[in-house]
Amino acid sequence: MSSTGQTVIELLLLLGISMLALTIVYSIYSWQVQTSNQTKDASIAKNSIQLLVNSANSLYYSGQGSKEKILIEIPSSIILSESGIFQNSLFLRLANGTDVVGNADVNFNGGWKRVGVNYAIGKYYVFLYYDGNVVNLYYNDFDLSVDSFYLSANQGSIIQKTLSVRNSSDSSSAIWITNSFSHSPYAVLSIASEDTYFVLTPDETRLVDFNIVLLGSASGNYAGTINVIGELTNGVEDANKEKKVIVSVESFIAPLIVSIYPKTTSFSAVTTNSYTKDFSVCNLSSNSVSTSWSKIGSSSGDNNAANWFSLPSITSLDASSCTNFSLTITVPPTASIGVHDANIFVIADSNTFVSDLVINVTS
Repeated sequence: MSSTGQTVIELLLLLGISMLALTIVYSIYSWQVQTSNQTKDASIAKNSIQLLVNSANSLYYSGQGSKEKILIEIPSSIILSESGIFQNSLFLRLANGTDVVGNADVNFNGGWKRVGVNYAIGKYYVFLYYDGNVVNLYYNDFDLSVDSFYLSANQGSIIQKTLSVRNSSDSSSAIWITNSFSHSPYAVLSIASEDTYFVLTPDETRLVDFNIVLLGSASGNYAGTINVIGELTNGVEDANKEKKVIVSVESFIAPLIVSIYPKTTSFSAVTTNSYTKDFSVCNLSSNSVSTSWSKIGSSSGDNNAANWFSLPSITSLDASSCTNFSLTITVPPTASIGVHDANIFVIADSNTFVSDLVINVTS
């Protein structure tokens, strides 16, 4: 045999030995990781059962009407379908088939928490109540489909999203929904009135739709929260629980289709007088567009400058063209002295442009 052939065989033997060694090392490592995880899960399960046993015993010796809320954790490796709560015993079956068991001095009434048809895992609160005969286990809570929305859209867009609320408690729960998203008029979050209060039966889910309207001049990031408050009851006591959903919207500059000139119109005025101001609305695109108009003022009543004029009746614009129009602004006699403003909006193909009107009433 040539020296070259012998060298190849030796290299193959070394490679085989190395692969075998790596396989053995990996197997040992995997076994150690699995053993470590099982040991950790067993410790967590034992701690949770001991918390329940200690709480039950404390309530039992404290007498009828005693109650307590505790936080437990159920590892994901626990086989809950083979676990249970029977009379005064609680047990959790580990992945290796062994059980973690705890025995209280009083019987329990209830089972491990479920989320729909599935058992709940992870950390959750358990409400315990001793009625004089047994310690009852309750799970007062509601679940949200998400805890945050991170969104982005062009200026002048409308974003539509859905949030689901599920009653995971043992009895009917009243739900209130509000929002802390204060960026009007640039970014406005709205929830239908029928979705701001409702009652859910156990395990019932409700879909809540909400819209975010971005003004044509909206720019940057707008953030806030949707606040969900549940009134939870278990026949013993009522408790309000609040969860917040973060809402963050990034507004990008949209391709400009229409524009109003001038962008800002400012002038001084006197009550009861009328003033005529000239404007142009231009279609900057290469296609004809349909237009609609709206207006909004920052004040109310006679101080709402948006009520001092009528919108133009221009409903379409030819491609790459401008149309002139005039607004007659009449200041009512009851308008207060000071600065009043209004925004004029023109909308074309979901593109919104705003022109600002600022009126300083001097007398």
